[in-house]
Amino acid sequence: MMDYSPYIPDVKLELMPIRNLYSDQDYQRNLSKKHVERAAKHFDLCQINPVKVSRRDGINYVFNGQHTIEIIALVSGSRDTPVWCMVCII
Repeated sequence: MMDYSPYIPDVKLELMPIRNLYSDQDYQRNLSKKHVERAAKHFDLCQINPVKVSRRDGINYVFNGQHTIEIIALVSGSRDTPVWCMVCII
């Protein structure tokens, strides 16, 4: 059987507050406030995906999910709201 381990990242699910997540606009596409506001109006908890995070030097960099965290922050009214994150261990 082939060894697929080189293609499977070492990850763990972790619940963390939005305030502990860093989203770099130089790395990701620009945040669309219009999209965030539209999605917040039709918020459905069952459609929320885990935020993908790369933790480096103690900083939680969001590499997929910046719109998700902004929608949840808007709907909940707080950046203290925790979200599930899939953390890639480097």
